[in-house]
Amino acid sequence: MKAPERTTAEVFPRYIGGEVFADSATLKWPGLFTRRYRFPRVVDGFLVPATAEPLITCTLNGSAEFEEREIDGGWVPRRIRRGDIFVTGSKTPYELRWRSALGAEMDVIHIHLGVEQGEGLRGRAAPLHDDS
Repeated sequence: MKAPERTTAEVFPRYIGGEVFADSATLKWPGLFTRRYRFPRVVDGFLVPATAEPLITCTLNGSAEFEEREIDGGWVPRRIRRGDIFVTGSKTPYELRWRSALGAEMDVIHIHLGVEQGEGLRGRAAPLHDDS
């Protein structure tokens, strides 16, 4: 299925491939979508549509030689491994591709946080340290 340039967190899994083997949609949490994916070992490239909701991604297992880029831009390489966390808030679509070693396929959790929930948290975070 060809990915659109923009979509919603609710239908995001339709466009990124991989096997969804856990999904919070049945819990009907307002503005929060949590999904666990298992991705193929080799992905030659696909378009990730932009969403209004920020996306938090954590690699639970596996590793990959991972590359990302803006449409028609240069590829930016990264080594992804267990425990890596990324926060994405792209207003434009972007492309991804990767290769994992045999037996090191990526197991990833995605959390889309609804814009209204994120706005409600603004200014409420506790400081990391106290300068007083």
